[in-house]
Amino acid sequence: MKKLFLLLILVISSNFHALSVTQNYKPNSDPFTNYDYLWNYFDRHYSLFDAKQINWDSLYPVYRNMITATTNDEQLFDIMSGLLSNLNDNHVNLRYGNNKFNAGILQRLEMQDFSLDVIKNKYLKEYKTKLNRDEGRSLLQYGRLDDSTGYIHISGFNGVDEITKAMDEILEEFKNMKQIIVDVRSNGGGDDKVANTIANRFAAEKRLFMTTRIRYGISHTDFSTLKYWYTKPEGKTQFLKPVILLTHRHSISAAENFTLAMRTLDNVTILGDTTSGAFSDRDTENLPNGWQFTISYKLFSDQNGICFEGIGLAPDISKLNTKEDIAKERDMVLEYAIGYLNMGTSNSKTYHATVPSKESIAEIILSSGNSTNTNDLMSSLKTKLSENPDRYYLNDDEMREAAFMFMFMGKPSDAAEVLKFNNEINTNSFYYYSLEYLRLLIINDIKSAELVFNEAVQSKISDFLIKEGTVNNIGYFFMNAGMLDRAIEVFKAGTLTFPDSFNVYDSLGEAYMKLGNKELAKKNYEKSLELNPENENARTMLEKLK
Repeated sequence: MKKLFLLLILVISSNFHALSVTQNYKPNSDPFTNYDYLWNYFDRHYSLFDAKQINWDSLYPVYRNMITATTNDEQLFDIMSGLLSNLNDNHVNLRYGNNKFNAGILQRLEMQDFSLDVIKNKYLKEYKTKLNRDEGRSLLQYGRLDDSTGYIHISGFNGVDEITKAMDEILEEFKNMKQIIVDVRSNGGGDDKVANTIANRFAAEKRLFMTTRIRYGISHTDFSTLKYWYTKPEGKTQFLKPVILLTHRHSISAAENFTLAMRTLDNVTILGDTTSGAFSDRDTENLPNGWQFTISYKLFSDQNGICFEGIGLAPDISKLNTKEDIAKERDMVLEYAIGYLNMGTSNSKTYHATVPSKESIAEIILSSGNSTNTNDLMSSLKTKLSENPDRYYLNDDEMREAAFMFMFMGKPSDAAEVLKFNNEINTNSFYYYSLEYLRLLIINDIKSAELVFNEAVQSKISDFLIKEGTVNNIGYFFMNAGMLDRAIEVFKAGTLTFPDSFNVYDSLGEAYMKLGNKELAKKNYEKSLELNPENENARTMLEKLK
C-alpha cells in the first residue's frame, strides 16, 4: 500500500508494541477463544498489575466460567468488560460495533467543572488561537487576563515542531507579563515528547521528572531498562516568572506527564483538582473476532520512583468549580489563580529526586550527527558505559529510535551500526531478537533475518516484539530511495514473517509494479486482496495492470 517516506516518523515516535497490527480477515467468533486471547494478551503485555496490586490470575476463572458455547456477542462483550473493569484504567478500551467500554472512570464522568467558552467570553481581554484544527478546536488558545497576567489553554500535545514554534511565539508576546496561567483542563493528552518540550520553556535548569519502562516478558514485573526524562531550558527564551498550572480530572495522559514535569519547577504552582490517573502509553490490538481493544504497556514513575496510575496527581492547592459556577459563567478556579498570583505568594516547595540521574547513550549518538565517525563514536561510548555505568544508560527503545532517525537522514549503514552496538552490549535484552532482525533487514542480509525470526518464534517472544509495520516501513525507505531490489527483498521477508498481512503483499506488489514486473505485481496484489477483500488500493492497482 502506498506510503510516504515520512511515515518513518511514525516508527520513530512509536515502539514495537504500537507500530502496526496485522489484520486477520478470517475472524474466529468462538467466545472461549476470544476470551482467552484477551486475557493472555493482557497477561503478557499489561504494565500495571504490580503497580495497582491486581491479581490477574485469580480473575481468569471468574469471568471465563460465565461463558458457554451459546454466549452471544453482546453477552461476551459484557463479560470482557467486566474483566477489564478491574484494571481501573482510562487507557483500556474495548470496541465492538457501536459499543465501547472504557475501564476507567472518565467514561462515567461528565465534565461539568470547566468551560473554555466561559474563559473566552468572560475573562480574556483579548482572545487568540494557534494551530486551529478542522474539527473547530485549536490546540492553543490564549490572551491577556489583565495587564500583568497571560493565559494559555493547551487542548492537546501534538505536532512537536509546530506547537513548540507556536509556544515560542506566545511566550515572546508574554515576555513582559509578570505571570502566566497555563491551563490543561480538558486536555486529552498526546505525545509525551511534545509535553516535555513545552515544559522546557519554563525550566531554569536540568531536572529529572520522570522515568518510563516498557513491559515485556512472562512475569508481570518484567520491564525494559529505565528511560530518563528531564526538564531543561529549551527554546528561544524561558519564562521563569511565576506560573500557575490548572488541572482537573479530565487532564489525562500526556497532560499528566506535562504536570509531572511542571511540578518539578520552582516557579510553578499546580492548582485545581487531581488529574485522571492514566499516564501510560497505550497500544491498539484486535481480537480474533475482529473486536478492537487498547492496552497500557508502559510504567511511568516520577523522579522519586512513585507511580500514580489509577490515582492521579494532586495539586499543590485544591480548588474546584461546581456545575452551578459554570452555569453562572464563573470559573472560581481561574479567579483564585489570578488572586493567588497577584498576592505575590512565593512557592515554598523544594525539588527532590531519589532516582539517580543518568545520560542517554542514544541522545549522545543523535547529538553527534554528522560530526563524528560512527565507528569511533561507538568505540568511545562503549568505554563510557564500561567505566561509568552510574553516569550513562542504554535503553533499547531509544536506540531503536536513534537507528530510525539515521534511516530518515539517509544513513542506513549508521542505523545498522547503532543497532549492532546496542545488541553487543544488551545481549540479554528481551528486545535482542527484534533489533537484530531489523539490523539484518537494513544491511540486506535477508536469510540471516529469517533465521533470527525463526529463533525468536521458538523463544515465544516474536508475537509482540516484531511488527509488520516496522518491516514495511524499512521496505518503503529503500523504495523511496530508489533501491527497489533491496525494497523487494525486505517486503518478501515481510510476507514470510507475516503471511496473513495484506499490507506487506500490497507493498510488495507496489515494488514490483515500480520495477516493471507486472506479472509479480499482479500476483501479490491478488494475494493482498484475497487476505483483505476490502483493500481498495489492491483492486485499483489490479485494474491498472489489466
